[in-house]
Amino acid sequence: MYFITELIHSLCRDNFYQFGELRSVNVVKSSQCAFVQFTQRSAAEAAAEGTFNKLIIKDRKLNIKWGKNQAQQGQKEVASNVPAEPKTKPVPGLPGGK
Repeated sequence: MYFITELIHSLCRDNFYQFGELRSVNVVKSSQCAFVQFTQRSAAEAAAEGTFNKLIIKDRKLNIKWGKNQAQQGQKEVASNVPAEPKTKPVPGLPGGK
């Protein structure tokens, strides 16, 4: 399992570094997903636009989505009838974008 996780980590890093400096790549084998974090939002946006519905690793087409901010995990939102405003602008062409 360790070898497979490291291989996926390496493949993700190799495919995403071209868009900008990476802060981290975390592979969650049990969920079959990986989280790629960039040091700059503009790099993350470029990666999302450049790879959405296009990136294939090991004969598998990857599903690219925005993750939630780790700083906000675990915090409960105040119940309200009004939906919360997004804190960042949606990226055109991605789910939730315009």
